[in-house]
Amino acid sequence: MTINTDFHSHICPSSAHEMVGAAQKKGLRVLGISEHGFQMSEVHPLLEHMPQEGPLLTFAAYTTQVYTAAQQLQFDVRLGLEVDFIPGKNEHIQALLQGHDWDFLIGSVHEINGERFEVDKKWSQEQGEILWLRYFELLCAAVNSGYFSLVSHPVRMRVRNPHLPPNFDMMSLWR
Repeated sequence: MTINTDFHSHICPSSAHEMVGAAQKKGLRVLGISEHGFQMSEVHPLLEHMPQEGPLLTFAAYTTQVYTAAQQLQFDVRLGLEVDFIPGKNEHIQALLQGHDWDFLIGSVHEINGERFEVDKKWSQEQGEILWLRYFELLCAAVNSGYFSLVSHPVRMRVRNPHLPPNFDMMSLWR
């Protein structure tokens, strides 16, 4: 099977034009650009603790950059956003996204109980297992929220946390 689409692409380290050009060179058929919501100036005040990956963009500037690259390079580009799923902030974040013509929204979990887990930190076996369980509770809640077309990196915590619960695949989290 040949993969000819990519819907998880961030432009802040480069630009929409560069990303679309690279997609063309790789032979992709469709590119979905999905910058992080916390890179948007409208969302940033709610997520100031998230690390910036480039300059802040407004929704309008982001949209214009994506659509301009698609038009100039005559390529099928979809406009998306990777949006953090954070209890207590979801409704406010989603309200900010209303009125924009998104092709798709990716639900993402980058923090658990207010703490980013993608940091250099060592957890004990017990702490690590608890984090995995909470991570998947949040991913399942994101899926069930109805906010998103898909969720991203369901096993990303593995990069920093090797302590997967032994009965993890038997858990009843998959509701």
